[in-house]
Amino acid sequence: MAFFPRTCYKCGLTGHKAEDCPQTQRLCYNCRSPDHEAKDCPLPKQTNTKQCFNCGKIGHIRSECPEPPHRQVKCYNCGKFGHVAKDCYAEKRSEKIVCYNCGGFNHLAKDCRADPVKCYNCGETGHLAKFCHSKSKAKVCFKCGEEGHLARFCPMNDEENDEEETAESPASDAAEAPAEAQAQTADAE
Repeated sequence: MAFFPRTCYKCGLTGHKAEDCPQTQRLCYNCRSPDHEAKDCPLPKQTNTKQCFNCGKIGHIRSECPEPPHRQVKCYNCGKFGHVAKDCYAEKRSEKIVCYNCGGFNHLAKDCRADPVKCYNCGETGHLAKFCHSKSKAKVCFKCGEEGHLARFCPMNDEENDEEETAESPASDAAEAPAEAQAQTADAE
């Protein structure tokens, strides 16, 4: 697909962006008058000199284009159109773009190939809890179901660790038995 120069949003001319426009006022896209904008133009709508941003042809605008809309892919590494970041040959940017769907880098959620994820905060799919815009709910542990802590800080972890330690080391039970016997003998005396 060919890329077409965009016209300036201030003056309607090609070759520069609105931020670089030499005009101090916005001009009407239709008649180029500084007195009003195109939506308020008293003259009939002129499209014979307008360039379509969809197909690049002169004589109509994008909203009236007979061709199907073209989707331009933009690289989030170099900012150019025509390829995506994973296919970019430019030097990788230091700041990474984060996908709100999978948490991966260098692609956006709309381009994500991972299965939709469910937010643990609001319960909706399509974003991770760390990117959730809903008011945070109380944290609920996925291990015990109680509020106020996460699974990695669950008190059940301590209980499981205690059980694992005693199950894994029968020697510790044997070492405790003589100590208990000595204590009982001392009590009896």
